[in-house]
Amino acid sequence: VGIWMWGEPILVKGNSGEKYAVILLDTQGAFDNQSTYQECTTIFALSTILSSLQIYNVVDTIQGRCAANLSLFLDYGRMAALNEKRQSNPFQPLCFCVRDFKSPEEYPFGGEGGRLYLEQVFEKSPRQASELTSIRNLLTSCFESLSCFLLPHPGTIVAERSTFNGDVKDLRPEFRDEIRRMVETLLSPEALKPKIIDGKPATCKRMIEYFK
Repeated sequence: VGIWMWGEPILVKGNSGEKYAVILLDTQGAFDNQSTYQECTTIFALSTILSSLQIYNVVDTIQGRCAANLSLFLDYGRMAALNEKRQSNPFQPLCFCVRDFKSPEEYPFGGEGGRLYLEQVFEKSPRQASELTSIRNLLTSCFESLSCFLLPHPGTIVAERSTFNGDVKDLRPEFRDEIRRMVETLLSPEALKPKIIDGKPATCKRMIEYFK
């Protein structure tokens, strides 16, 4: 149970010449057969607090159980905002990563298709379920901004072979290309932002204190 951190920071130069140390975090899947509700919410809350960009990985669709789970997680963010009387969003950007997406003819793979899909999911309309309306309002109040990337299935080797060890060459080419474009977009100098704590960029020392 927990959060895994990449052993070395990735140094990226920003648009204005500043240097960012990008640290990659990975968490276990939420609501599996071995994790309690408390463990899932705690892990999501900690990873969101630590991140300057939170990527929420889902399968097929944002609707249904995924949206319901997210609303439970974000109760923490809402309470944090109320307790600290913040005037701004308590968390930085949230990006939905929808893998194994099955409607690329309607919404193309990638960031632009993801933007259109996200608009459709949370579209304001009289017919929209009250639960989705509440989730949309909660997301926009908790996060600076929302984005979405749609990805194809990674391929049969990944899905069907227990020997798959993460080797990029075993990925379906279309999936590999879309992943590369997503990473290049999210880690581009234009998109990178430092972790902000109390309105100021975080240092390593402040991050340790903040985590405690």
